Amino acid sequence: MMYTSIPNGHEWEMDNGATIRVKNLDRRRTGRVYANVQVLVEDGVIGGGVTELSSVNERYKFAMDISNRNGAGIQMWVDALLSIYAALEKNHDSGENFNPVDLGDFDEPEAIPDIVEGIVVDGETNNLFGDGGQGKSTVANFLGLCLSRGVPFLGRNTLKGDVLILDWELNRDRTLDRLYRLARGLGLSRPPGGIHYHQMGRPIFDVITEVEAFCLDLQPQLVILDSYVGASGSDPMDQAAAVKLMETLRRLPGSRLLIDHQSNPVSGVPYRSKRAFGSSFKTHLARSSLQLEQVSNTPGRASVVLRQVKNNFGPKAPEIPFHIIYDGPQIRLELAEPGDTEFQDTTALPAWQRIVRFIQEHGASTIDEIAEGCGIKPHTVTNNVSKLRGMGKMPAMPVTNSDGKKLYDLLDQSA
Repeated sequence: MMYTSIPNGHEWEMDNGATIRVKNLDRRRTGRVYANVQVLVEDGVIGGGVTELSSVNERYKFAMDISNRNGAGIQMWVDALLSIYAALEKNHDSGENFNPVDLGDFDEPEAIPDIVEGIVVDGETNNLFGDGGQGKSTVANFLGLCLSRGVPFLGRNTLKGDVLILDWELNRDRTLDRLYRLARGLGLSRPPGGIHYHQMGRPIFDVITEVEAFCLDLQPQLVILDSYVGASGSDPMDQAAAVKLMETLRRLPGSRLLIDHQSNPVSGVPYRSKRAFGSSFKTHLARSSLQLEQVSNTPGRASVVLRQVKNNFGPKAPEIPFHIIYDGPQIRLELAEPGDTEFQDTTALPAWQRIVRFIQEHGASTIDEIAEGCGIKPHTVTNNVSKLRGMGKMPAMPVTNSDGKKLYDLLDQSA
């Protein structure tokens, strides 16, 4: 058989043209070795799943299943699996096969769309952190609803797909109650299908093979883990545990959203400067890191800012100010309007909304006046003036005053 190294796995091409792909190797302390094994032919995958390669019986069962699907003799597959297991054991000391490829031999890959445009990265681990009571689980559940329906999340496009919630914090009924209220807020009578739930009792390491097998079958767009302490089963300060958890989560297909708490308040340190509590590797190994800050809380209404503090694959997204409305049997998440007074710190608003607010409060103004009043650079004002014109909020040409200065105003002061 001809061997090839692939990302997070291995492939062997057999003499009959079939390929056996082995990924996500899991070595237990007991000596047992598990892996996701797939058999591929020209027409696609003919079978596979999580298999205990160290077990003679399990290898035989796998071989019999593939033989029934493919028509080839059982013994050929038994021998192939034994050879693969022996090769993996031989290379166990090095941990992986060293087989570099020449990147110049590959075509440019297709662009990988985000699960949520600009803020939740596909195929990677993302984290969402904030103080207790900020609405992290509510926002995560709302995100799950949006993904299951393929509708925008807080104004950003999403990729439709299944969602798996692994919950160490609450129970099924509590989560279901919140999902029903969020669904009504979207105009639905009940949560849609495609949101899968399991109440967790042990750290993810203890059940990773079972979770991985479920995810390989379901292929969810997103796995939500609520929260870090339960998933890791360790002290948040433990760096080795943080690294182990983030590496373990890479075994799950699709994207992961890990909910976490943040460092305790420190006098003189702004909320936006805080990061996830404990080991810095939580943030270092996440590919997108999101902070949730509740800036105002009145009966039935929490005003919140979603802030991206890290993005490995592009510029950080603008902050997203929104309201969580608790309206009886409904919970709604609504984007903030420029005139909403809850967001006194105007840096929580996108630049174009700050410009609208400034003009509403001060009237027609010059570029420099707007820049100074909004705390942004003049060229940023100029760029956003073009954006506002495209949105139909600003006239095509400014007005020139008696001093020859160009003044910028809104077409509709209630915009």
